[in-house]
Amino acid sequence: MGKVETFKEEMKRMKKVLFVMALVLLPMAAEADDSGSCGEGLSYTYTEVTHTLTIQGDGAMENYAEDRFDAPWGNYRHDILAIEIEDGVTSVGENAFSDCCYMTKLHLPNTLTHIARQAFMDCRSLASLTIPASVTSIEPWAFYRCTQMTAISVEAGNEVYESRDNCNALIEKSTNTLILGCKNTIIPEGVVTIGGMAFYGCELPSADMPGSVTTISDGAFQGCGYLSKVNIPYGVTSIGNSAFENCNGLKEVTIPSSVISIGNSVFRGCTKLVSADIPSSVTSLGTSVFYECASLKKASIPEGTTTVPAYYLYRCSSITEFIIPESIDEIYYYVFEGCTGLTSMTCLNPVPPTCLWGLDVDFSIPLYVPEGSLMKYKSADCWRNFVNIYEVGDKPVTSINNRVGESTQQESPYYSLGGVRIAQPRKGVYIKEGKKIIVK
Repeated sequence: MGKVETFKEEMKRMKKVLFVMALVLLPMAAEADDSGSCGEGLSYTYTEVTHTLTIQGDGAMENYAEDRFDAPWGNYRHDILAIEIEDGVTSVGENAFSDCCYMTKLHLPNTLTHIARQAFMDCRSLASLTIPASVTSIEPWAFYRCTQMTAISVEAGNEVYESRDNCNALIEKSTNTLILGCKNTIIPEGVVTIGGMAFYGCELPSADMPGSVTTISDGAFQGCGYLSKVNIPYGVTSIGNSAFENCNGLKEVTIPSSVISIGNSVFRGCTKLVSADIPSSVTSLGTSVFYECASLKKASIPEGTTTVPAYYLYRCSSITEFIIPESIDEIYYYVFEGCTGLTSMTCLNPVPPTCLWGLDVDFSIPLYVPEGSLMKYKSADCWRNFVNIYEVGDKPVTSINNRVGESTQQESPYYSLGGVRIAQPRKGVYIKEGKKIIVK
C-alpha cells in the first residue's frame, strides 16, 4: 500500500508542475502568434507552430512600400512557409509578400481578381503556382525572381490568362505574351512576345522559341545560367535590354537577319559566349552589348550603323581582331577597355571616326585603313597614336595555310581574317594572295 500511495502522490505533484508550466508557456505561445488588419474588411493571422500566414475577410489588400518591413509580417517574413488567402479577398497588394523567400505553399482564392506589382517578388522557394479563373489583372513583376518555380497553371474558364497545352507558363491571351515561365516551360506556338523578366533566373535548360515570336522583352532570359545555346527564330525583330544578361553558361547564339533592334547589355556577363555575329539588318544597337564576355573570340558590328556604342566590347579579353565598318563615324567611350587579346584593328571608313574619350587599346597593334586614307589617320586625334598604320593591301599576311588538295592553278581564293576560305565574299576585309584587301 505504501508504494501505491507514494506513486499517487508523485502523480499529483507532476500534474501540478505541468499545470504551472502550461500557465507560464501559454502567454508566450500567444505572444508568438500575430494578427491584425491588412486592408479594409481584411485581417491576417500568423500561426507560428505551422508557419502559416492566413488572409481572411472581404475586399482588397493594402499596398505596401518596397521596404521589406513595411508589411505587418515583414519582421518574420523569412519564417513564413505557407500563405493561405481565403475566399472573399479580391486583390493582393503591392509588395505584400515580397521576400517571403522560404514560402513553399500558396493558395489563391476563386474571388481574386487582381495581383499587384511585386506582390510575390523574391519568393524563391515557391515551386508551384495556380492562377484562379477569376483573376483578370496581373501587374508586372508580380512573381519576379521566383526562380525555383517548376509548375505553372491557369484554371479553366479564365478569360484573360491561360497556360495552353500544359506549357507550364502564364500567357496573356489578348497579346499572346508569355509573362511568366519556369524551368519546365515549353514555349507554345502562337506566342508573339516573351515578356519582361519572364524567365529571370530560371534553371531553364533550353530556350526553344517558335517562329511566331517577334519580340524578346527586357530581361526575358536574364540570369538563366543553364542555357548553353540559343537559336533566335527568324521573325524576331527586337531583343530588349539585358535579355540574356548573366546567362553565364551561354556559349553560342544565333541572331537572324530579321532582327533590327538590340538593346543595352543584351549579352552582358555571358562569360562563356564564344561568338556572336550581329546581322546587317540591325539598325539600333545598345550599349554594353558584350560587356565582360571574357571568352568572346568573334564579334561584329553591322554595316549601316553609325556609332560603336559605349562599352560594346568592354573587358572582352579574348577578342583578337575587330573590324569597324565604313558606316561608323563615331566611337563611344570604353569600347575596347580591357580587350587585352586584341592583336589588330581594321577601320573601313576613309574618314577617321571621332573617338570619344580615346580608344583604350594597345597602340602598338597594327591598324589597317582604306587605301588613300593613311595620312588622314596619321594626323587624326586618337588614331595618330597608333605606331603601325597600314593601308589595306600593303601589309603581307603569312598565316594562311592552303588546305590539302587545293589547286594553286585556280583563281586565288578569299579568306577571312581568321583563315577560313570564303566562297562568296561580301562587303568587308579579306585576305587574298597573302594580303589584306577590302571588298566593297
